[in-house]
Amino acid sequence: MKFLALAAGLHSGNLNVNVRHGHTLKIATQAQIKEACVVPAVPQMDFNIISIGHTSRMQLQLVNTATACRAQWSIQQLEIEPPTCPRMLLHCDPSSGVLDPSGTCVVSVTVTGSCEGSHRLLLQVSSSSSRGQQQQQLSQQQYVEVLVTVGAPKVVLDTYK
Repeated sequence: MKFLALAAGLHSGNLNVNVRHGHTLKIATQAQIKEACVVPAVPQMDFNIISIGHTSRMQLQLVNTATACRAQWSIQQLEIEPPTCPRMLLHCDPSSGVLDPSGTCVVSVTVTGSCEGSHRLLLQVSSSSSRGQQQQQLSQQQYVEVLVTVGAPKVVLDTYK
C-alpha cells in the first residue's frame, strides 16, 4: 500500500485483501506524515575578512526534511542587538520558494562591507506546510549565523636613511 500525502498529518485508508475461496478482508491502515521543515545545511557562514566597500558571496543550501510534503520557505535577515553601524545588509537570492519532498535549493548570500569591524549577523529560514483537512499552516524557523570582518586598507610608509 502506498500513501500519496500532499499535506502533513495523519492519513488513513483501507487495504482490501481478497482471500481465495473466501471473503474480502478490509484492513484499516494509517500513516503519520511529518511536517515539512526546510533547514539550512550549515548553522554558520563565515565570510572571513573583506575590504570596506567590497562585496562577497557564498552559497547556502536549504533542504526540505519531509519525504512526503512540499514546503514553502523564505529567508530574511533579523536584527541583532546591538545593531551594527551602519547596518550590514545581507542579500539573499532567491529569498523564497517551494521545495518538493526531500528537495534542495541553493541560496546565494551576498554581504557588502559597509562598516569596519567584526560583525555577527543572523538569517532566519521560515518554512510552512499544510496539515490535514483543515489546511492549517504550520510554521517552523531555523537560523544561520553569519560572520564577517570588514577591514579598511592601511598603508604604512617606512623610510630608510
